[in-house]
Parts: sequence; C-alpha cells; structure tokens
Amino acid sequence: GDPDYESLKTKGHDELVELFDNMLASQPGARWSAAEALPKAEVVARAFNGIKQLPEFVMPAVRPGQHAPSRPIEGVSGEDGNGEDDEDDSDGELIFLTFINPSHNIKVNMLRKMWLPDGTIKIPDTVRPEYRHSQLRDGDVIEEVAGVPFADITDSTWNLIKEGAFGAVRNAPIVVKLRRKHVAKQAAKAAKKVKRHS
Repeated sequence: GDPDYESLKTKGHDELVELFDNMLASQPGARWSAAEALPKAEVVARAFNGIKQLPEFVMPAVRPGQHAPSRPIEGVSGEDGNGEDDEDDSDGELIFLTFINPSHNIKVNMLRKMWLPDGTIKIPDTVRPEYRHSQLRDGDVIEEVAGVPFADITDSTWNLIKEGAFGAVRNAPIVVKLRRKHVAKQAAKAAKKVKRHS
C-alpha cells in the first residue's frame, strides 16, 4: 500500500482511515452513502481543527481523464488591475441540478443539445418545458457534470456519464453544477461599459 496512507494508521488517525476505507470501498454496495459518511467526516474535521493545511499527500481523488486540482497561489488575484474582475463572474450563484434515471431521461438528452461549446446554456424556443429541467435557464454556464469538468466532456465521456460510469452505481442520478450570473451585476456591468464608451 501507499506508505503515506499506512502512516495515518500508525499515527492514530483511525477516524480518517475508517472514512477513507468506507468511502473508497472497491465494491459499490459496500461504500458509505453521503448520509453515512457525513457524521464521520465531521469527526475528522474536528480532529484536524487548528491544522491550517492537511499534509500534501491528502489530496482529492482524481478520476481518469480529470485534471488534478491546483492549489491557489497566495497573493495572486484574478483582477485586471483596476480593482474589478470583469471576466470572472465567480460570485454568480452556484446551481446544482439532479437528473434521475439519466440513461432513459429525455431531459438529459436535451441538456446535451442545449449547451454551447463554452458550456453556456441556450434553450431553443422550440423546446417544450416538460422536456427540459425546470430550473435550467438561458445563460447558465455548466461547470461540471457528474463531477467531470465541462472542458473534459467529450462525446464518449458524455455517454459514460449517462450510463452512470462516474456514479456509485449504474444509471445513478447525474448532478450538474452550473453557475448563474447575478442579473443585477450583469446590468451594472453593461451600464458601466456604456458609460465608459460615452
């Protein structure tokens, strides 16, 4: 096994080891659900309270085809130098949509037909409301589907997602993470641009 993982056992981090073992069990039926894992994760979080950063070897699992998460660099901002961040709308609202029975759900197929190459949702006028998720809006931007970053979704990845390859069981519900821009902020930005060019 991994020597860093084994060192957790010898250092008395039994709750953390139990959490990892049961959340990452090789048999899907033996894995803990989120509801089962949450109380144990809270115990682990309390045990690590006061530690500002976990050891380097404790990193999120990366699925095949995903990029490893990068750590933010302190002192670097995404601002353009004038105190505003015109491109990054990260303060937009995060929306999570769940699609059940994805391999046979027409709403999942419609989702695929409604996204533009950059992940922005454009709902055609011809789509009947019952054929799309009721919470989906024009202008929403897809960040992840079933934990897979939008930039990494190809046709073959999409088919795997629909079949539940990234879920705990086959045909598991799909969760789509979207970012919805704040309407007020969009209007303020548009007004500011008009004012600049006047």
